[in-house]
Parts: sequence; C-alpha cells; structure tokens
Amino acid sequence: MKIEAVVFDLDGTLIDSVMAHVISWLESFKQHGFHKISLEDIEKLIGLPGLTIVKILLGEKGLRMYKSIRRLKDSIFLNLVLKGEVKLYTHTTEVLEVIKDMGLKVCLATSTPSYLLNVILPRLGINELFDVIIPGDYVRKGKPDPEIFLKAFNHLKIPPHKGIIVGDSIYDIIPAKKINSIAVLVLHGRKILLSDLEVKPDYIIDELMELIPIVKELLI
Repeated sequence: MKIEAVVFDLDGTLIDSVMAHVISWLESFKQHGFHKISLEDIEKLIGLPGLTIVKILLGEKGLRMYKSIRRLKDSIFLNLVLKGEVKLYTHTTEVLEVIKDMGLKVCLATSTPSYLLNVILPRLGINELFDVIIPGDYVRKGKPDPEIFLKAFNHLKIPPHKGIIVGDSIYDIIPAKKINSIAVLVLHGRKILLSDLEVKPDYIIDELMELIPIVKELLI
C-alpha cells in the first residue's frame, strides 16, 4: 500500500542537537547537586521525555526537584541554540521540501516541548515545512509509547500503516513498529550493530538524503 506521510523526530534526526541537550542536562544536574552523572549516561537517554530521563538518572530525589532542574536545563539549551551551537543536519531542508513535492504530508513528532520548538524551528528556518507538529507537551505518554506518533497520524487523517517514521534512536523505532508504520533509523555517522537493537527498523540510513530513494520506492 502506498505511503501518504513521513513523520520525523527532531533531535538527532533533523537537527544536530543531541550533545547540546546532554551538556544542558549535565550542567543543570551539577548545579542542583548531582555530580556523579556522566555525559554517556545522559546521551543514551536522549529522545525520552525529560521527566523519564530525570527519573532514571536521579530517582525520587531528582523528581522532587524536576521543575527547577528542567527550567535551568532549558535555559542553558536555549542559550546554546541562540549561540548557533545547534544546527540542521546537511540536506535537512532539501529532504523535507522534496518529500512535500512528492505530494506526501510531512509531520514533526518530538519529545521537545512547544516552548522550545517555538524558538528552535523558526531560528533554523524549518517551521513552515511541516503540515503538523506534535510537541512533547501535547501528549500524556512520552516515547517509546506510540501516543505521539498516533496523534500525528490522527491529525493528518492518515492510518499509521501508510506512513514512515524517521528517527535516530530505538525510542522512535519501538513505537513505529508497534503501530505498523515503516521505521527508518538514521545514524548520522554513528556506528551501530543491528544485533544490539531490541527492535529492528525496516531501513537504516547514514544521512537524510538516503531517505529519498526509499520514499520513491514505497510510492511505486
């Protein structure tokens, strides 16, 4: 069955922002008295909702301080965005435009909340390229629960099995497969063993331009 929509994750998929998020979390943790968390501990959790990240890394003590931790983390992150530390991956704009020109709907479904997206997307010039945007604060259950992707397809009025979900982590692939969407994992130079993935994507690509022939193939 022909596909009708492509739903994208944001951080680590369309924009090179993962390390900026990691650094922001780490600095906020330190300023709140949590000094034993490493960059590696945080990096492997990027893609999950902030509340989940804090719960896993800091436990109940961290959760009691979540609002303050999150507020400082977001402030640090936005400062990095404004300083130009967060950039589009190569060909992001071109890929989004080509897919729209094919007649497909293009959607963004990200754990990033709307108050951050309202700054990030216009600054990077891609806010007008999405037919639908579903931020993390628009859902009750964050990734890897499929709610955010189901809401995206519902807004598009397209069944999930007629859509592609593109993300950079297992937290995108797990929900994509749960709802029978086509799952594409983009690596952007990272090395990964297929055997290490608990759920296998339908396609693995190294950079975004490799998505175009896949989309063309699925339109035939």
